[in-house]
Amino acid sequence: MTTQYPQQPGYPAAGPVDPGRGMSIAGIICGVLVPVVGLILSIIGRNKSKQAGFDGKLGTIGLIVSIVFIVLWIIGAIAMWAFFAALMAEYSTYMG
Repeated sequence: MTTQYPQQPGYPAAGPVDPGRGMSIAGIICGVLVPVVGLILSIIGRNKSKQAGFDGKLGTIGLIVSIVFIVLWIIGAIAMWAFFAALMAEYSTYMG
């Protein structure tokens, strides 16, 4: 004798998937580590999202993060150049 249990209700169908979401997330992560690559990935992800009818917020966030880190890298490079130039100028006075 087998007992039949009532069937459990199923899960609702999944909503539409944003095709640019993965690329945008990769853009945010790369925006911190390698800003130029993050910028490119964020632009691609944002465009894919916009073409599919989504808002592309993650792509926009990736763009902002990438641009901020590009500016920080430029400022850091200028500061390092100025530091080493001053160091070499100071060193050259000791060397004669």
